Amino acid sequence: MKSIIEKEFNTNKIKLWNIIANNNEKFKSNVIRTDIIDENNFIEYTRENIITKVEVIEKILHRKYMANIENQIVKGYFVINLIENSPNKTKVIFEIDVKAKNIFLKLGLKKKIIKDQINYFKDLAKKLNVFNIDTEKINNVQFKDESK
Repeated sequence: MKSIIEKEFNTNKIKLWNIIANNNEKFKSNVIRTDIIDENNFIEYTRENIITKVEVIEKILHRKYMANIENQIVKGYFVINLIENSPNKTKVIFEIDVKAKNIFLKLGLKKKIIKDQINYFKDLAKKLNVFNIDTEKINNVQFKDESK
């Protein structure tokens, strides 16, 4: 299942990058702990008892952050692209492409993926001190279920 959403933030891409690409950055509200293994590998523990292994596979400074992810529910990857539209306006494009580990876990996965992406944007906005994020302005650009 693939979901791509985007949101424009009123900040520059360097400030966004410093939050997104810092594996030690604690801005995601559902993550209670992060264990750093090395520069490109870490493990996130969520409030829902989901343990996600993350392997960063590509970083293009101030532009792209890509990682493989795996937990007890899904396996796949995510990509975050930053496009600076002006000095203080940056579009964040957040793509997740995962496969459920079994047919039963697939139920409700679309809703969970999109909810997680929206919460990521809300947490990012809070970290940037933008407290009134308009979820209507978060665009679900694409959703595909290619596992049929």
